[in-house]
Parts: sequence; structure tokens; C-alpha cells
Amino acid sequence: MSIQIAFTADDLGWDESTNLAIEHAHREGVLTDTCLMVGQPGSAHAVEIARRNPALRIGWHFHACNSIPVTRQRWPWGRSAALAGLALGVWPSARALVRREISAQWEQFKATGLPCAFVNGHHHLHIHPFIIREMRRVLTADFKGWVRGF
Repeated sequence: MSIQIAFTADDLGWDESTNLAIEHAHREGVLTDTCLMVGQPGSAHAVEIARRNPALRIGWHFHACNSIPVTRQRWPWGRSAALAGLALGVWPSARALVRREISAQWEQFKATGLPCAFVNGHHHLHIHPFIIREMRRVLTADFKGWVRGF
């Protein structure tokens, strides 16, 4: 029996310094996986890094707080994952926003042309019951990766 261990870094795309640190950890260390945040200041640079490091497995890092949304200028709940989770449970407008954001982020990820090995979420918001349902709806039948948390 062999055991494989994957070391994953979040936040590829956050900014160029984060991207370069992830690339360095992959090339010089044991980092095997990373997950891309689309729509962030370093996202285009992150895609370049992913393309020049084909052994680095890439996932989609869904974000709904403490980031720049792709469908509007800022999150109504700011940086707080707790407020985002509460808003999703209380406000239909928050659910509509996140529904649009999930679809838009997934489309942006697919537009990179990178294979998506897995899906997870910034500040673990991908485990919110509403987000889980929406991700199941949006992820197409051709997605063969895994989703952390469900």
C-alpha cells in the first residue's frame, strides 16, 4: 500500500509576491497543489505560473469575503467570513449575489484553460450549505476533480 501526501497552498492569484512564493515552494520544496483565486490583482500572473509549472496541480479557490468579487466592487459584508455566512442564511439578496459570483468565478476559472483538479474556498466558505448546493449546480458534469468538504 502506498500513501500519497499532497501539500496545497491557497490564494494563488492574490498578488504577485504570493504567487512567487507558491512557485518557489513547488519548484524547491514539496508543494504539489495550489488553488487559484480569479479576479484578484495577481490572477493573470498566477495563470502564467500555472502554465510554466505543469506538474503543479491547480484547483479553483472560490472566494466570497476578504477578496475582490468578480461581479461587483466589494462584498457587502467586507472581509468577514462570519458575516458572509450569516448574510447567506438571512438575506435573499446575499444568496443572489453569491449565486452570481459562483457562476462568474467558475466561468473565469474555466476561461484560463487550466485543468481544475479540485475546488475549495477562501476562509472555508465553500462548506456553507447554500454554497455547497450552488457549487453542485454550477460544476458541470465534465468536472472530474474533488471538492473539499462535500
